[in-house]
Formats: sequence, structure tokens, C-alpha cells
Amino acid sequence: MDALSEIAKRLARIERLLRILVEDFRGLKIAFEKTFGAWGIVVGKTAEFLFHKVFREIASRGGIEVDGIRIPALANVRRLVCPSKYEFDLVGEDSEGRTWLVEIKYRFLFRRDVKRFMKRVKRWYDDVRKPFVACMISLVGVEEGVEELLHNWARELGGEALLLRPKLALKLIRLVEPEVEIFSLESTEEDQSGH
Repeated sequence: MDALSEIAKRLARIERLLRILVEDFRGLKIAFEKTFGAWGIVVGKTAEFLFHKVFREIASRGGIEVDGIRIPALANVRRLVCPSKYEFDLVGEDSEGRTWLVEIKYRFLFRRDVKRFMKRVKRWYDDVRKPFVACMISLVGVEEGVEELLHNWARELGGEALLLRPKLALKLIRLVEPEVEIFSLESTEEDQSGH
């Protein structure tokens, strides 16, 4: 019985230690989620601010062409939020009367992101019925098939679409911040998107 009692005590001690360990891991998980959640918000807001500057610079130049892509001057560039319906990082109007609806992703861009974005575009379109350009900017990489999906959804609603991949996004950022270095934008986009 002594041996069984000793084993029971040791098992009870191991169980207590495992409970403590599990609680510590739960706490660590919560800490990581809060930290990276807050970090994501800061990075996202910074990207929005930076591209607000980029679109103001493009407007001051009367529009630009980069890598064969024409980006017009946009007026009234701002964030647009209609609670419970849609939210866009940036919107602005071009000289042709189109509203540019811009989504900026500071992480890898997936097809599911396009689907969520285009649902918001549709809700916006149902409200205003104006010509539009659905523009997505990816700062890290793009899943295969994203561009085709974006263009197809926009066409279904009678609009246009533009996907700005990481290398082009970096060129735009350098219009206002020439010294910025974002390693993943320069080194990995081809590896991640096949383009």
C-alpha cells in the first residue's frame, strides 16, 4: 500500500503541475492574442495613414502611371464607415465620376478577403448606385486566383477592379516615403504569388 500511496501522491502532484502549466499556456495565449491583435490594429491604421498620403501625392501630380497602371487623381480621399453595412479604408472620386473603394491588406491577401470586400462593395453599391473601382492593395503577397475573382465580382456589379500587388504598393509608398524598406515586399512577392 505504501508504494501505491506514493504513486498516488506523485500523480496528484503531476496533475497539479499540469493544471498550472495549462493555466499558464492559456494566459500566454491570451497575452499573444491581445498583443498581436493590438499590433495588427496599429499596423493597419499606419498603412491606411500612409496610403492616404500616397493618394494625396498622386492627386497633387494629377495622377500617375506606374508599371503600366494608371492611377488617377482622387478627390475627397477619406475613410468611409457606414455602421453595420460597410467600411472602407479609403474612398475617393476620380474625374470620370467613379468612386474608388480601397481596401489595404498589410498581410497576405486571400480569396476570402476578396469575397468579404466585395460583399461590402455590393452593400455600398446597393445604397448609392454609382460607378466604382474596387481597389485592393496587398503589402505582403497574393493568393493565386485573387485578381481574377476581384475582377469578376466587380464586373458583375458593373464596376471595375484594380489589384495593387506588393512591389507596386512599395513603389507607391516610396512616392511619399522614399527611404522606406519593407523587405518582404521586395524579396518574396514572386515566390508567394507566382507573378
